[in-house]
Amino acid sequence: LLVALMLNLLPLGRVLWMPDFLAVVLVFWNIHQPRRIGLGVAFVFGLLLDVHQASLLGQHALAYTVLIYCALMIHRRILWFSVPGQALQLLPLFALTHAITIVLRLIGGAVFPGWPVLLSPVLEAALWPIVSVLLLAPAAALVVAAFSGEPLLAHWTLTFMSAAAGFISQFFPLFLLGAPFAVLLGFPVLRIFNHR
Repeated sequence: LLVALMLNLLPLGRVLWMPDFLAVVLVFWNIHQPRRIGLGVAFVFGLLLDVHQASLLGQHALAYTVLIYCALMIHRRILWFSVPGQALQLLPLFALTHAITIVLRLIGGAVFPGWPVLLSPVLEAALWPIVSVLLLAPAAALVVAAFSGEPLLAHWTLTFMSAAAGFISQFFPLFLLGAPFAVLLGFPVLRIFNHR
């Protein structure tokens, strides 16, 4: 959840079509672990996002609370579908979340942000299979490691940690050199989508 919150807090300017990563992850955990993460967590994360964006206090909190309530209402039924089917079932929920925030902004006196904002719920539904795999993979790997007959800690440290360290050491120079170039270039790719 914290990583999704950090993705939402990235300073990308006014990218209207940007998906709400926190909403996708909140829905995922409320469908798969409904007793651990609920309405209160969604409300608090919504308030944090409202404070960060200096928007109408409570708009994301209300939208996330309605989203999670709806997700909790269908969490048993949605697990019967395949992952792409789940994404189609969740598309109206993501659209409802964005509709709530847009209506609250319009009531608060803001102008309509534009039609590209309608792409955001579609991208969130498209992210659902990716998020499902990324968040279920560690649990599935833990089950496989537990039933493999090897010592659990040795299996994690020898297999996964060495592979993660190899990935980081292989691509660290790319990440390290990419950051200064992005700052020097001033994010020109993002300027294409910013209409200021």
